[in-house]
Amino acid sequence: MSHYLYRLAALAFRRRRLVLAVWLGAAVAAIALATASGGKTNDNFTIPGTEAQHAANVLADKLPAFGGGLFGLEALMILRAEKGYIVVGKDTDGTTMPHDLGLTGPRDSRADEYIGKRSLFMPVASDPRRKQLVGLSVTDGDRPLPTGAHVTPGAGQARHSQGYVTSSYFSPSLERPIALGLIEAGLSRMGEAVSIFHLGAERRATVVSPVALDPEGRRLHA
Repeated sequence: MSHYLYRLAALAFRRRRLVLAVWLGAAVAAIALATASGGKTNDNFTIPGTEAQHAANVLADKLPAFGGGLFGLEALMILRAEKGYIVVGKDTDGTTMPHDLGLTGPRDSRADEYIGKRSLFMPVASDPRRKQLVGLSVTDGDRPLPTGAHVTPGAGQARHSQGYVTSSYFSPSLERPIALGLIEAGLSRMGEAVSIFHLGAERRATVVSPVALDPEGRRLHA
């Protein structure tokens, strides 16, 4: 099979101009056919007759009675950021440990042996300059902070990166921007004013709890 695929690829490369012309012609023909048919494009994906589609239909029908509804991935990302829930690889990096996220139970409470225990007690794990997850509250208007922007010391101090913004959105529920970041010794810097540096521009922010919405958990446990 691979032999025939190789020969087909070689032929397509030798006749690349013809192949490109054929594909462009097919694309133009498909667009012309769709336009002539008068159909409207949409981004709704349904699979009639499946159990998953039936469940989606039931949810769409019943949720409004409870003040709910279906939502997309972008809404999900905003909702989780409002509660300070992380996305691994986005709000963490290869050095992040549980206690950097405020999860100190395994490190402080467990006395038995478990996989990963040695790593949690290495000298680097207790470095006071470890990057830790915090929230960032803007103080200069309603623009969300740029994701990836560097966090630097406050005004009057030499500029050097102390971390970066990992997630940033405008929260419709709070009617203001919210952001998460990994910052050196962040958990001990609550209330501190820091600078946010991005593409030559500098803004101000305050280090706050990563939980921006319902910090007491009343709605979550209602």
